Amino acid sequence: MADIQDKLRLQFEGLPTVPKGYPQGHPVVGDWQLPVMKQVTLSKNPLAAVGFDDRKKSVNHRDTLIHFYRDDLKFNGVLARPKTWVSRLMDFGYIVTPDISLGDDMPWWVMAHRVFYSRAVGVIWQLRGMTVIPNIRWRYLNQIPQITQGIPVGSTIAVSNYGFRRNPVEKQLFADGLLLVLDILNPTTVILFGSINGELEYILRDIPNVVVLEKRVLSNSNLQAEGLSSTLCQDTLF
Repeated sequence: MADIQDKLRLQFEGLPTVPKGYPQGHPVVGDWQLPVMKQVTLSKNPLAAVGFDDRKKSVNHRDTLIHFYRDDLKFNGVLARPKTWVSRLMDFGYIVTPDISLGDDMPWWVMAHRVFYSRAVGVIWQLRGMTVIPNIRWRYLNQIPQITQGIPVGSTIAVSNYGFRRNPVEKQLFADGLLLVLDILNPTTVILFGSINGELEYILRDIPNVVVLEKRVLSNSNLQAEGLSSTLCQDTLF
């Protein structure tokens, strides 16, 4: 664990304070000074999802969502040079902002910078016409009022419980945090990367559109190597 933490620390020490291409003077809000992102309303749901490093496996780019639910070290190059990735991601219908890890032992200013960095990369891509969905991650419930700043109410958000589903404490932290996030942002669409259970179904019961993406290998007959597990709407799920 220490080796991984050291690598992540060195990763961020090698990045600029602000990602290259971030527009000077872009509006920020809240105690954490997070960039303001544009409203995202989906006219249709993604039909498939792939990690940024598997994007070449996509068959229909316009119906595919690109995500960064990967080891942080894998997308260090994206964080360092987000503008250079515009041409590589531009053809895809949906992009989720990078899912940068937050650790229990991190000072809050480090967590704030990581959330800022992910959101700033999203702003760079949004300003180039891409449909960018903000990923929301938290480590403490009392961080959520800060973390949700800069995301419009009634928009589309993405969250992930992958990797925490077997740990009861982490599982409850995710459920309790998601409840707070929904209360603050009242999103029209929630994209959940991981899996859904009875408790999460109840928490998400009033969300008009819930898309569940499950990390799994699909058969060759499917669109992607990592695809859409199910698209769940209020009328059919609850």
